[in-house]
Amino acid sequence: AEVRYDLAQTYNEMGLAPEDFGDFSGAFAHHHKALPLREEFQAAEPRNPQRRYDLSVTHTNLGRAFVLSNDVKGGLESNQKALAIAAALAEEEPMKISYRRLLAITYQNDGDYRDILGDKNGALESFRKKLALDEQSFAEDSANAQARSDLGYSYTRIGQLLTDTGKYSQALSFKQKALEMWEPLSRNSLQDLSLRYGMIKTKAGIGLIHAKLGDRKAALSECSQVVTLLNKIEDDPNNTGLRTMRAEVYAELAAVYVALAMVGHTNS
Repeated sequence: AEVRYDLAQTYNEMGLAPEDFGDFSGAFAHHHKALPLREEFQAAEPRNPQRRYDLSVTHTNLGRAFVLSNDVKGGLESNQKALAIAAALAEEEPMKISYRRLLAITYQNDGDYRDILGDKNGALESFRKKLALDEQSFAEDSANAQARSDLGYSYTRIGQLLTDTGKYSQALSFKQKALEMWEPLSRNSLQDLSLRYGMIKTKAGIGLIHAKLGDRKAALSECSQVVTLLNKIEDDPNNTGLRTMRAEVYAELAAVYVALAMVGHTNS
């Protein structure tokens, strides 16, 4: 049994590694191999919290692999299985941080996947549930970088979804809260480029909201700061994850200029 447990863990780790290099089929294959082993252990000890936690993590990873392989509905279904297990664990032990964070991650994935499928209201609902969990964790330990990062992501995504649904004033409030979370992390962890990209993308999002609200000067100021920050980070052509984040920032910048052009056209 111990050997099979270690094998499941190995499959899990082998599934995570290929994602950074764009080998999504390889990631999917390894997470798929881990699943029956995790299910076997959970079936043998149905009330064992660790077995349930491990199975939830595998469903989460497999869901992400589905999405990376362009099967978003498959990803949503797999993630919902993870969410059900994580919700039960968090309800049984609400003060256990690992259970709460796993539940928050499954709500995050649920929101992200629903957003991809065009369900903005469903995505907002999931992110608001994640936000409540993240605010609780941050209140308990405001010096914890992971708690701050998680909360920053929730604020960012809610701001994006509110922007998408035309609720710009609410969106600006959430984006500004997100920036308050990201900026200290970016300053204190200069080598963690994902945190720096998170902060930069948030500033670009703030620029987009200013553009939507017709504040050209504020929008262009944010864009100028974003470009300056981007130029300080060397592009790594071999890191798919970071290149994706960089591309997302440029896409957000493009959206700002499009919005400004539209406002200018409307006012002319």
